Amino acid sequence: MEHYSCNHISRPRNEEELIKMNIFQRHHVLLYHAAVAAKYAQYEGHLFNDVCQVDLRDGSLGYASQYQLNAFCHSNPNYMDMHQKYLKRLLKEVPLDGIMVDDMCNYAGPTVCGCTYCRERFMKTYGHEIPAFGETSFWGDTTKETLEWGNYENPVFRNWLRMKVDAVTDHLKMIKNTMGEKSLMTCCSNTGPLILNALSLDLEKLAPQLDFFVLENVGTHVQNVDWIKMDAEALLQKNIAAEKGNRPAMALSYTNYETGAYFGWALSRFLGGPTGAARSMPGWWKIRRMPWSRKM
Repeated sequence: MEHYSCNHISRPRNEEELIKMNIFQRHHVLLYHAAVAAKYAQYEGHLFNDVCQVDLRDGSLGYASQYQLNAFCHSNPNYMDMHQKYLKRLLKEVPLDGIMVDDMCNYAGPTVCGCTYCRERFMKTYGHEIPAFGETSFWGDTTKETLEWGNYENPVFRNWLRMKVDAVTDHLKMIKNTMGEKSLMTCCSNTGPLILNALSLDLEKLAPQLDFFVLENVGTHVQNVDWIKMDAEALLQKNIAAEKGNRPAMALSYTNYETGAYFGWALSRFLGGPTGAARSMPGWWKIRRMPWSRKM
């Protein structure tokens, strides 16, 4: 299985975020552009800056501080062209059975994207312009945490969230159509909590394109032992997979120690999945068991 994050690029904005990225993202190969080089970074003739999401608050590139990254816009046809060309090259040059296309979401939160394509899509599909930031009837209380912004009582705001999920869903359709018979999965780190709307994570909308379902029990802190909550989310996800032809569902757990890695694998088996995967950091000790032919 090939694995890549399809729609973001690491770009720490200052020294503090550069240090943060090097502390918390060391399991990645940390290759990122210098400020000058970033202006010219491109693939297949598409400048990265031109296909990034736009923060409608100030017109800057959409930025996710939790990962120190800029994100590409799912509605931008130039980005779709760039990604499809990359995917075709990958399929041609790499002998693979399937792909895990990660991060099919909007990490930069509810204020992206204000680009021309998103504005046109919102008007064409729902008949609305995106309200100016700070308009309380739409954005709600913006003194809260970013992912809690939005007035859910307003149907226009709910349509805004739907449109963003639709864009991600259409993106995944393009990927699946390009891959043909190759197996496809992506990561949906949780299933259920309201806060996921701000990230455009909706597994039910993505489900028709997926061959495997991955629930990522993210983080390496004590909250991950709150299995009453995680169990409910895992069972909800398993139900979505069952409704799509009883497709395989698996749990991916993160831990700092080898014992925790085995525990994560055991939880996946306990939930009835045919596969299990766990990672420990920072030493990248891994356990993998992926018998793709086995059924649930």
